[in-house]
Amino acid sequence: MKRLSWTSLCVAALFACNAQPTVSGKIDPTPPVTDPNPDPTPDPDPDPDPVEPIPTFPVGTNPVGTAENCAVDELSPVHVYGSKVKTLLTGLPLTAAELTALEEDPEAIGDLVDAWFGTPEAEQVLRRFFMMAFQQDQVTGEGLMPMLKSRNIAWGRFDDNRELGENLMIQNIEESFARTAIAIARSGRPFNEVVTTDTFEMTTALMFFYAYLDARHVRDDDTVFTRNMNEVTTFTALRNRADEAPANQVLNPNNANFLRIWVPNFDELCLGANVTEMDFEQNAITNKSFFLFQAILGRMDNIRNVNGANTCRARPARRNPLLTRADFNDWRPIKIRRVAEGETPVRFYRLPVFRGADELALYGERVGFFTTLGFFATWPTNEDNSSRVTLNQTLITALGESFDGQTVTDFSPPNLDAEHSAPGTPCYGCHQTLDPMREFFRNSYSTAYGQQHDQERIDLPATFVFRGMQRTGKGVGDLANILAEHPDLARGWTQKLCYYANAAPCQNSEELERVVKAFEDSNLDFRVLVRELFSSPLVTNAKCVDEKTQRGPSISRRDQFCAQLSTRLGVTDICGLDTLPRDRNALQNQMLNAVGSIPADTVSRGEPDPITISETGLFTRATREVVCQEVGLRAYDAAFDGLNRADAIEKMVTQVMGLPPGDPRHDGAVEILNDHVTDGIDSGANQYNALRSALVVSCMSPGVAGVGF
Repeated sequence: MKRLSWTSLCVAALFACNAQPTVSGKIDPTPPVTDPNPDPTPDPDPDPDPVEPIPTFPVGTNPVGTAENCAVDELSPVHVYGSKVKTLLTGLPLTAAELTALEEDPEAIGDLVDAWFGTPEAEQVLRRFFMMAFQQDQVTGEGLMPMLKSRNIAWGRFDDNRELGENLMIQNIEESFARTAIAIARSGRPFNEVVTTDTFEMTTALMFFYAYLDARHVRDDDTVFTRNMNEVTTFTALRNRADEAPANQVLNPNNANFLRIWVPNFDELCLGANVTEMDFEQNAITNKSFFLFQAILGRMDNIRNVNGANTCRARPARRNPLLTRADFNDWRPIKIRRVAEGETPVRFYRLPVFRGADELALYGERVGFFTTLGFFATWPTNEDNSSRVTLNQTLITALGESFDGQTVTDFSPPNLDAEHSAPGTPCYGCHQTLDPMREFFRNSYSTAYGQQHDQERIDLPATFVFRGMQRTGKGVGDLANILAEHPDLARGWTQKLCYYANAAPCQNSEELERVVKAFEDSNLDFRVLVRELFSSPLVTNAKCVDEKTQRGPSISRRDQFCAQLSTRLGVTDICGLDTLPRDRNALQNQMLNAVGSIPADTVSRGEPDPITISETGLFTRATREVVCQEVGLRAYDAAFDGLNRADAIEKMVTQVMGLPPGDPRHDGAVEILNDHVTDGIDSGANQYNALRSALVVSCMSPGVAGVGF
């Protein structure tokens, strides 16, 4: 099958769309493909009577909404908004039973929202949303390297499929706080805990990483601070990998195999061919903390062997990490607390101790989303910027607001940066409040996000002056408590969900105020916010708000589109967004390349509103076409194996297109796909290929390509 036919793509008419198909062609009948599921029933009449287009909105004597000053015909009926809300929360299609429940009682949408929010599919959707909303989804090696004072993060490869250690670590870093937020949201705890929590969803690998940065980090003067590691005095380089003991012995100071490590480039150490191991004192390596950190992640750092007047060096090389794949997947809540006086915390290399632990003692402070590696790696800073961007992005994330440059007439900052602004200059309005506020970060962290050791910097007062609230304090702990009490937090997160649901903010109205107040009155229970907003006409468009209809349908952005295809076809992570490169199958690799041009929700530096694209275009449509052809070619067997023609088409309509029985568009869609298959067979294709082509048509339908149709 070289091209998939679009001759029957009158699905557009079914949904009252004016777009015309842009791809033509016939299903290539050669080479023949044996139909694995022959259907003994005869094909329907190839020339049925034309199907009357079914309107998007119902007609009759009882239109939805009221006929005041709003366009009643633009309001969404039950089958439209029910499908929209379930798709947004889970990616799954509306069922016939759910549609019936909504038709009998439109108020049932609230109970359905509660049920959908608790599904495993909703957790996947929430994870992608929270990664973006908490600004943790743009982590790169370049963002981590300043914290490590390293020129690269080219770590090791795992034996099973040669997956790179850096890929697993970055994935852990990006997902950690999203998982933390889900735990807070689903438990019903106050959602302002996202700024005050000291308990994070972590893996053993993440515990190791945080503990290492606590033991070795970069100070403001660009020098490296390293805590004492008295028990590490030597290590033994091994020529043969088979001589290396299991990692729980190699990393246990009480074991005879402690730090007996296989070195891939052992032959470069100028030792005899019969020498299989060599002990090295600590001066054989530049920095023993960094050396051990690299070895655990699977990269042997430069090793030197001084032999008389000659110095031989084993060059850096990748090897299998001492961490296991399981260490990157044992997610659990970890309480991070400050080291008590006189306490010696667990050394970062003690992986056997971290496995199964539920707390991590650190000298530095970690609290809320804005001190995570995901946030810091997304928003690096430097001496010139000195955490101003970090602070502004924190306000945007927590409150949905940014500095507006307005001068505060009754506030004289105690520590304004004179190099950047002075009263009367255009920059003064921002710096007047931004400079004293950034000190909350500078009290706690260096410009490389290491622990702050400069006592003068630690003692500088920090003042929070933002949108009517003024408080003083020191360090990120005080900043967290201030943000948790800020009145803009509830509204800010309501609007973040509005952007997710509508690709636009919710209009200011009494209804928006009602939703925000319900969230506040529930002690910031995120479940209440989801129920109140997603059952509100602000999202459903079931009735007018302040005599106005709400924003119409939007395209499915990348995460929504991929979630729909995954859940509706029953193919886990069909786009490969959450699957590591060497774990992806052929379908995921092709899909990931194809969906790259579909707009994804994201954030931009200094912008309080997320970037959401609501309208389609030629490039977006062409991209979806490529994606859907891959679905037809590679995903049909996984989703439709064993189904005859009638059952396959019914599944395409109800599961893929999201039109259950009872939806006024269901029967017309079945007829259209039946005609499409018949046209394909008449053109020389067998039924198997014609059904795969029909899957492409259903994939391109508005119920998949869009939200709110």
